[in-house]
Amino acid sequence: VTVPITVGSQADRVLLIWLNNYNAADYVTATTATVNGVSAGAKVASFDTNAANIRGACWLVVAPPEGSYNVVVTAPQAAYQDVVVQLWSGVNQTTPSAASFAKGDGVFTSHTFNVAATSGQTIADFFVSRDSSIVLTPGSGTAVGAPYIANPNVYARSSRSDGPVSSVTWTTTSSNGTGVHYTAVVLIASGGGGGGGATA
Repeated sequence: VTVPITVGSQADRVLLIWLNNYNAADYVTATTATVNGVSAGAKVASFDTNAANIRGACWLVVAPPEGSYNVVVTAPQAAYQDVVVQLWSGVNQTTPSAASFAKGDGVFTSHTFNVAATSGQTIADFFVSRDSSIVLTPGSGTAVGAPYIANPNVYARSSRSDGPVSSVTWTTTSSNGTGVHYTAVVLIASGGGGGGGATA
């Protein structure tokens, strides 16, 4: 999957590369990402086992260069893969993340994930459900961008939750016929604690 992006001169910026993989086999473990032809390094979070065959991962890239170029995510074999790239600014460049989180969940209309952030931290996340038609709503955070509709019948959305917060919830308009997966990264704002937080 190739995603063209344009990066400006935003201060203290990072890229979050979110991956949704729908496949019976685990292709996430061996999937790699590059940014402008350079490896994005190891995943900061991944969920590789799910009875619904919905799997996810995230890469975090500090100080991506300015300019227009491609983010390329490559699986070891053909698979359904959907990639969303987000540019965040105001993120600590030495220690950009305090924690990461990845989990699958079952067939429910409300999902709670025990991922926490303190003051000066922001939870950035990616929530994915496979269903024929569904609306995803962040119950405790603020939506980032529009919902993503992928295939086959995969619905995804991101949100942000500024600390202090002890968990994140999502609600859906149906019971997610085959389950969901959730991936999150706790970003640390430039300058440490206090108000504000990173910005998408």
